[in-house]
Formats: sequence, C-alpha cells, structure tokens
Amino acid sequence: MKKIFSALLAAATVFMSCTALSSCDTAGGGTESKEEIKNFYHNEEGFITATEENTTMLGRTFSSVFRVYDAETETTEKREDVLMFNWPASGFEVTFVGTGLEVELCSRPGRTDNAAQHIFLYVIIDGKDDPDECEIIELDDSVKWYTVCQGLEEGTHTAKLIRKNANDMTGQSLTGVASYRVLGDNGYMTNPPKLSERKIEAFGDSITCGDELFDNGDGTTSNDAWRTYAAYTARAFDAELNVIAISGNGLICSLFGTKLYEIPDRFPNTDEYNGGNEKWDYSKYQAGVVLINLGTNDTAGVPNNFSFQEFEDAYVEFVTEIKTAYPDCIVIAMLGMMDGRGKMWPSIENAAARINEKYGECMYTLWLEIEGISDSPVEGGAHPSIAAQELAGEKVIEIIEAHTDWKRTD
Repeated sequence: MKKIFSALLAAATVFMSCTALSSCDTAGGGTESKEEIKNFYHNEEGFITATEENTTMLGRTFSSVFRVYDAETETTEKREDVLMFNWPASGFEVTFVGTGLEVELCSRPGRTDNAAQHIFLYVIIDGKDDPDECEIIELDDSVKWYTVCQGLEEGTHTAKLIRKNANDMTGQSLTGVASYRVLGDNGYMTNPPKLSERKIEAFGDSITCGDELFDNGDGTTSNDAWRTYAAYTARAFDAELNVIAISGNGLICSLFGTKLYEIPDRFPNTDEYNGGNEKWDYSKYQAGVVLINLGTNDTAGVPNNFSFQEFEDAYVEFVTEIKTAYPDCIVIAMLGMMDGRGKMWPSIENAAARINEKYGECMYTLWLEIEGISDSPVEGGAHPSIAAQELAGEKVIEIIEAHTDWKRTD
C-alpha cells in the first residue's frame, strides 16, 4: 500500500512540476509549451494603465504622447505612452475578469463642428462582432472615461473596440487608449487575446474606408470601415484585418488628377500622418491575403497627366514590394465598384500577368460589376451600399477559398 501511495505521490509531484513551468518534456521527448498567465490589477489611482503587455493592438498602431488643450485655462495636458490606433478598422482587444469594463480613451476628431468628422467606435463583447448587434460609442474631443460594458455575468470576458472612421491625412483625427477599470468585485485583467493566424491587409480609397455607410443621426453621413467588403471578408474567416486606405487617394494619383499621398507610399510606415513615423515591422503582421482596390481615383489623371503604362508599372512595383514583405501571400486586385468605364482594368490585368510570371500564380483579379453596386444609402450618393459591399465580400471570399486552405467560419 505504501508503494502504491508513493508512486501516486511521485506522479502527482511530476504533474504539478510540469504545470508550474512554461514547458515540460513529454514521454515522446518533445516539449509542450504552456503560456504563463499574467494578471493585471488596479493601481493606487484605481485604474490599469494600457500597455502592449495587457492589450492586443489591431492594425498598424503605435505608442505616442497625446496632448489635450484646455481652452478655458489655456493649458495643455500631456499623456505619455498612449496606444494610438488611427487607421480604418484598427483598434484593440483585452481580456478581463469581472462584470464590466470602463476604458479611458484619447480622441481628437477632424472637426468638432462637423458630425461627419466625429469619431465612433464599435464595441464588441465576447466576440459578438456582427455590426448590427454591436454597440457604438461616440468619442469627445478629450481624454475621457467610457463604460463599454456592464452588468455581465461575473467571469472572464473579452472587449474589442474597432474604429469605424477612416484615417485623416491632416493628422487631426486621432484615437488612443490610455487606461482601464474593471467593474465587479476584485476585477482584474489577464492575458489579452492572441491575434488570429489568418491575416488580411487591404489597400484602397473611399470604398475601402466605407464612405457614406454610417448615419451620424443629424442628416449627415460618414465612413464605416467595419461595414466594408474587407471587414466582411475578415469576419467570415475569423481573420485579423489591417486597412491602409484614404478617401480620394489612388495608386499613382488622387481624385484631383495629381499626386497626393498615394497609397503605396503609405506601405512602409506605421502611420506618418499622426506621429507613427517609424518603419512598419512586417514581422509583426504577415498577411496571408492582400486586397487591393485602387484605380478608381486614378482615372482623374490617366491618361491626361499619367500614362496607362505608368499605372501598370506602378502596380507591378507595388505588388512586388508586397510580395517581398509577405512572400507567402496571395493578392486579389479588384476594381469596378464605382468605375463603370473600367478604363484602368486592362492595366491591372496586365500587371497581374507580369506578377504571376515572376512569382508563379499568386495574384488574382476581380471585376466587381454587381447590379446596384453604386446604390448608396445616401440620396444622390455615389458610394456602394452596405448590401453592395457584402456582395463584393462574397466574391472575394470565393477567391480566397479557391486559392488558399482557408475556409469561412461564419
């Protein structure tokens, strides 16, 4: 009996030793990793500072100083190391143990007197990311606490906040997270969610920003990046999404027919518009699928100011840079949602042929000629409707399933 007890005790000791370590040798000689659990508790001031250790940042994000000017006192408050997220559909996600969560957010809209410039965030609790079911919060031009959820059952929950607005080339449309407060008895935060292994990066213009998809409630509309074909596709595959898109921009020229912040120039950096001037570390985010929806605005300058050959060569150069950064990705080049003339389309098809000759089959083209594709919810608007965005997303999903091992999860 003593021998049996001793054997059981020894086995239990080995088991407890293994679980106490981050890894333990198995009988087969391999190593099984176990992530160390970290908990984050309120400080003396009653909040938890947002850091890259307790927060999963989504999109091309960076840490920066955020300044708030008080007109009444004519003073400026400075907040250090705020986690900034300014690109469309960027944001952050956390895990907390409690009944709710309050978040201290820093924001500065493009124009406070124009509702179309106000900043809104989608609030996604426990992975429920259907836009029709998400709460939306409007941010003030300030540093302010917001209750993003409350009254939940005591336990472990996740909260994801996604920016619906596009980036602003003026550098005035800013969002960042500074601190958290967990509601409930002895609430705390723990390891943030891990990024999905499936990653998508989307490059585009106002279509990819989701222009004219959001009703501001006062008769004006603004963009909604969480309603676009790119976000629809990402949700279908439970994939992460990086969006590099700016209204009015193009591949080689802008809506005005001249050079102005072309999208390929944004690829190497994090977010130079808003202080993220460092080179983007591509190892942080290896996209498996890249979506390019450029060429609509380029029609304003091609062929009068730029030739079709220049556009084609620039397309090849851009995709070459993408393939250098993400060697294993496929590229889907699309056009047509607002360009019924399709005069740029032959150049895109030629660029795809050149890329596939160089790298093997990896680039696919998609002409989005969908009935009603330009029916905006705004009277007289020219941008695709939500239904049209979703139809486009379905076509993108078909290509991804045909040429990768991804299968939709929704």
